[in-house]
Amino acid sequence: MTGRSTEPLHVLVIGAGLSGVCVGYHLRRAGIADFRIVEASDSVGGTWHHNTYPGVVCDVPSHLYCYSFRPNPDWSHVYSPGAEIRDYIETCADEFGLTDDIVLDCRVDQLVFDESTGRWQVVFDDGTGIEARHIVRATGGLHVPRWPEIPDRKSYGGAMMHSARWDHSVDFDGVRVGVIGSAASAVQIVPKIAKRAAQLTVFQRTPSWILPRDESEFSEEQKREFREHPETLTALHEELYGYRHEVLHPLFFMDDVGEAFREVAVAMALEHLEESIADPELRSKLTPDYTFGCKRLLISSDFYPALTEDHVALVTDPIERFDPAGLVTADALLHELDVIVCATGFDLEAHTRGIEVIGRGGESLGDRWIDRPEAYRQVTVPGFPNLFWVGGPNSGSGYLSMTSTMEPDTEYTVRAIELAGKDHVLEVRSDACDDYNRDLRARLAETVWAGDCKSWYKRPDGRITTLYPGTADEYAADKAVIDLDHYLLTPIP
Repeated sequence: MTGRSTEPLHVLVIGAGLSGVCVGYHLRRAGIADFRIVEASDSVGGTWHHNTYPGVVCDVPSHLYCYSFRPNPDWSHVYSPGAEIRDYIETCADEFGLTDDIVLDCRVDQLVFDESTGRWQVVFDDGTGIEARHIVRATGGLHVPRWPEIPDRKSYGGAMMHSARWDHSVDFDGVRVGVIGSAASAVQIVPKIAKRAAQLTVFQRTPSWILPRDESEFSEEQKREFREHPETLTALHEELYGYRHEVLHPLFFMDDVGEAFREVAVAMALEHLEESIADPELRSKLTPDYTFGCKRLLISSDFYPALTEDHVALVTDPIERFDPAGLVTADALLHELDVIVCATGFDLEAHTRGIEVIGRGGESLGDRWIDRPEAYRQVTVPGFPNLFWVGGPNSGSGYLSMTSTMEPDTEYTVRAIELAGKDHVLEVRSDACDDYNRDLRARLAETVWAGDCKSWYKRPDGRITTLYPGTADEYAADKAVIDLDHYLLTPIP
């Protein structure tokens, strides 16, 4: 299906990244053909379409970062570059027969639930509209840039970009570059820019715990083995999954077992720092003072070495303001810069605000979620019938690939759509949603993420709305059955 048809749809999927393509696959598998996937940008790929900065690499092992139903034998590295992941998503969309069901450059502005028909009224950015019985939000949270909240940003006279909107026309050769941030994107960008810039200044607010990354490539012989003997690929996936489940997962829980694991991990991280940085003053600036795991754990083998280059400086004084010539820090020093890169992360809740959603009784989802974004089993919200989330509140895994939560979300959603069919609306009960999230909050309070640091996992009020407090196995079990006692299944008049 191509173009912005006005014919009513059974299912409208919003987003054509890894999640949206996953939903399309499962809808087809369930025999549901009347659907469309709309994508606001000009290509499929989601996060991996938007993030094209130098050095962009997934920090989850490649053979975990793919669909369980479509393993990829051809990853080039243990941790694959972003362009390969984008190509993988495009290939999957084509293989799954979804290409004609995806409409690009199609942004949804508004969703309004019509109680008289049991359909969602969808309004696109060009003013056209469509009706859909079911809506699946698969828009993800790692694509809307969060710009630094520093005064006078528009006064800067040089080239400036966000890591998630890389300007490939800017020449970094022989110029003075400043990178604001030292976390996940920055540790990948800095080593690449250091090879080109005449001067590179990294502005760090908080140091991160960093472990070395396995830079290994898969040989052609290994890839051929994966293709010809799929069981070897399955075995590798199980090995990686087991390691992350058994070793990394306990790091994030505030119990005796977790404490023991954290002590080992801290020792490894400090050893990596000490082996990479000889200068004690620089090493001190890069040593975190908060509990391991409280903020996102980073993996990099080349970030620390880049900071030791003569033309690279690490600045830890807070940035006070932008200046036409660069950045001014709290010590009143002007850092003159030709290019500024803002590696300042994402607005994780932007995808919950970017589309106006009006549910039963005229309730706004934006208003409902302004203080506490939450959903029942991460997928459904009271007052918003036949609306489903893949990657909703508290769906993130702190130690595994997003596919470990995305696939259970998708399977749960498709079962719910089958259950409601074309003549019912399915709506979760408020008490069920409240009970579920009360338990979730109590469990999150016992994790290291609730600890002594400020992180993107938390909202300003300290609530954690991004991560799930259990294992991937628990998450999948949570989605294994739809408990109809927790839902209202109502015939359409």
